[in-house]
Amino acid sequence: MTAGEIVAIYAATASTVALGWQVFTWRRSRSTRVKVEARMAMVGGPSPETIVAVTAVNRSEHPVRVDSAGLMLQDGSRRDLPVMHLPAHDRGLPGTVAPRDSATAHLHIQSVEAAGIDVYRPITAFVWLSTGERVESKPTQLMRRS
Repeated sequence: MTAGEIVAIYAATASTVALGWQVFTWRRSRSTRVKVEARMAMVGGPSPETIVAVTAVNRSEHPVRVDSAGLMLQDGSRRDLPVMHLPAHDRGLPGTVAPRDSATAHLHIQSVEAAGIDVYRPITAFVWLSTGERVESKPTQLMRRS
């Protein structure tokens, strides 16, 4: 094998790898990547309230529209407890989540418990995207008994 053939093989390999990388990054930049999390939180003020926060993290390069968010019931029925309303000052979910940003929906602990959700058992949060895609969190135990 001559030096010219070695250089040609190297150039062909390098250009193929470069093309593969460009296709990968192009597809990744256009894909929608959303992560959903659930956690307990306290809303301050004169009378603090305990809430369950459902957060959608947009890891995409483009804005993502979240049409609804909430928690799955724990009875195995695949039914949901959605967020029904937002306070006027809240700019959270549902709504548009900017690229590489997050937004949160709040559920009062009383409505969560009234729906039969036990915060001591694993809870799965969800969001519905405007594309019709449903994204669910990993089951998370929000509180532990001591």
